[in-house]
Amino acid sequence: MNRPNKLEVDAWHSLVANLDGANNWSWDTFLAAMKKSETFDPPSDKIAAAAGITWDPANHGTSGPIHYSYPG
Repeated sequence: MNRPNKLEVDAWHSLVANLDGANNWSWDTFLAAMKKSETFDPPSDKIAAAAGITWDPANHGTSGPIHYSYPG
């Protein structure tokens, strides 16, 4: 699953900043919505070590309807 990064969301926000509801496009609001919509299963320790994968659990949701993980 690919998510936009903070720079991309902030650029979009700057384009709509003077419109009603623009605050809904801020990074903090957008990240909160992404986290709420997902259930993230991190890779196993073995896969993470082999592929050099790192992640921050604070940036991922755990009970949303969209499930994603790394392949086994």
